[in-house]
Amino acid sequence: MLMAAFFFYSVLILADSESWNSEQCSLSCIRQKGPGCHYCRISNDEVDQVIRLKHRNTLGACTPWPCFELLAEDDPHLCEHLVEAPRDIKIDLRPSSDPHSDDVVISWKPSEHGIGFLRGFQVSLQSLRGFDLTCQLFLFQPNLTLPASHAETRYQSDIFSGLSLGSKYAVTVMALPVPRDWDKFYQTMFFSTRSCEEKTGVPECKADWYPKYVDVQQKEGVVTVTFNLAPPIMGITSYFCICTADNKTTSRDIIPNFSRNKTHHSFAFSDLEEGSNYKCEVAASMVDAVRKQFNVNVKTQKATTRHYSLSYWSLAFLFVFAGVTILAVLKKKGYPQQGKTLTEPEEGRNMNEENPPSFPE
Repeated sequence: MLMAAFFFYSVLILADSESWNSEQCSLSCIRQKGPGCHYCRISNDEVDQVIRLKHRNTLGACTPWPCFELLAEDDPHLCEHLVEAPRDIKIDLRPSSDPHSDDVVISWKPSEHGIGFLRGFQVSLQSLRGFDLTCQLFLFQPNLTLPASHAETRYQSDIFSGLSLGSKYAVTVMALPVPRDWDKFYQTMFFSTRSCEEKTGVPECKADWYPKYVDVQQKEGVVTVTFNLAPPIMGITSYFCICTADNKTTSRDIIPNFSRNKTHHSFAFSDLEEGSNYKCEVAASMVDAVRKQFNVNVKTQKATTRHYSLSYWSLAFLFVFAGVTILAVLKKKGYPQQGKTLTEPEEGRNMNEENPPSFPE
């Protein structure tokens, strides 16, 4: 009678609560149905002691922990029924004194399908750009049965601390017990921690800075790129730009003249091939600097304009050269005047006609 009253009281407390936090208690307290430990966070060290090593190697560090070995020693039927995946996962940032990391708390609601057989939750957190994986286990007492109305109660994890700024994570919440093929009985959500700039401000986040403004202009065969410079307080004095097209790479080391312009800088590419589409990156000259990507489509110059210009000057040169050559030839040969040329043959012909040559008889 006393146990039934305790069970009923626990259900009312859970059902009427908008949110529910775990208690600090042990697995043995959960198993023994002790007072003050009807819903507890079980430490990873204690799980390691209970679950045999062969399961840890097979299932990995976190997913999923077998309900039978945790709770069903006295009642083998306790973990036979399935529970649908949790829902409505939320990520809440918590204050952190570490300027280089974020702290988060995960919250969720249980599914109403199978909630009467719910034995607990397992929450896993993994970085998407590494192999960092951590998890938390929460268990109900074996004698606790939750009604369907309890599906609107929000549960939350303990704090996950030390998450790297500017990183992407995946959080997975699983309801216990889960079947051997458990891939459809969990809910996953992806999120990103704040950037260093969002948390502490630009001056303390040199590694997160990158040029956000890039403008590309082309005049004839020269491509000019303009980008914004880092704030002077960061102390960034040099940059670089790399452009690649058709497995050919062109790079520039850039040292701006800050006495002329402290906010923007322009530089030119004169050796990019016409008709090529380049993928370019510009960044500060730092290790692991964030790069700004942009495209450069080098236009082909109009051949007609260039040929017209060359033909005009070529023709002019040929006319001048021809005129000089003709004058030089005429002067060298001493060509007679036109008057003498017409008179002398006429006089010669008349003399021959009036005085014909005489021949001996």
